[in-house]
Amino acid sequence: MMASSLGPVSPVAVFVLAAAASSTFVAAGCWIARPWPSERVSIVFVAGADLIIAASLFTFTEPAAASPGTGWFAFIGVYVAFFHGARSLIVHLCWAAAVTVVLFALSLWTTDIDLWFYISRLVVQLSVIGAAPIFTQIAEGALRRGAHNSHHDPLTGLLNRRGFRAAVGDRMRPACPTAARVGIQAVLMIDLDRFKSVNDTHGHDHGDRVLRRIARIVTEACSDSELVARMGGEEFVVATSLPVATATDLAERIRQSIDRSGTVTASVGLASAAPSRTVPGASDIDDLITRADQAMYRAKKSGGNRTVCDGP
Repeated sequence: MMASSLGPVSPVAVFVLAAAASSTFVAAGCWIARPWPSERVSIVFVAGADLIIAASLFTFTEPAAASPGTGWFAFIGVYVAFFHGARSLIVHLCWAAAVTVVLFALSLWTTDIDLWFYISRLVVQLSVIGAAPIFTQIAEGALRRGAHNSHHDPLTGLLNRRGFRAAVGDRMRPACPTAARVGIQAVLMIDLDRFKSVNDTHGHDHGDRVLRRIARIVTEACSDSELVARMGGEEFVVATSLPVATATDLAERIRQSIDRSGTVTASVGLASAAPSRTVPGASDIDDLITRADQAMYRAKKSGGNRTVCDGP
């Protein structure tokens, strides 16, 4: 009945290892075949995995032979670092450290071993168990910051051109197969009038402050359902699902707020889709952006500080 001279020797031990292996395959199958589990189910998975790893390690007749298996706690720690908060990670690390230390103590109690060698191995094991999830969190944070920076304008904090395109795509993509798409009914292009003279007269630092102020004005005029982006230079864009009449009011409210700021004025171009239609594709968004841009240039040619609408 012996599995190995160092490993599990009793039927109970073999059963524990078989149960651990079986539960791993069952969990993997559920993860693949079904939607991603809720946070509660995921926490249960982590707790079960921690218990199974510990039970499996304690089935070994020689604790010293089982101690390298504590490295499995590092894999669970990486999972926790990705999908759960700091509290869950601390609980997991405390459990993993306790199991590792108990195995070390049992090794000292049952085996004639080189004490300093095993102390150094204990330090390495605890370091790996703790460092793996911590470095994972650091790497994940760096990736998230990189993704955020690639989609946001560093000066104003608004979406940039790439981020705007991605956000529009997400807005049109239904959250689930049975959900309806959220259409973009109108696009506003906002360009500051004679902004070059602001930079030439007062310097680029002042110009940057003006751009940040205008970004705040536009954002405050919009609701959370609108997408606001800086397309480059002194040009901003707003995409909204509002009907054309309400979108026109929004465009005028933004223009008037910029005018009241006392620094610059703005020309606003508005393009809208047909009232009975949502915008399902990228080509339609491109058409709205192009038409809004053309309307904005007509506003500029008419003297600026006005809104021009380009209907469907």
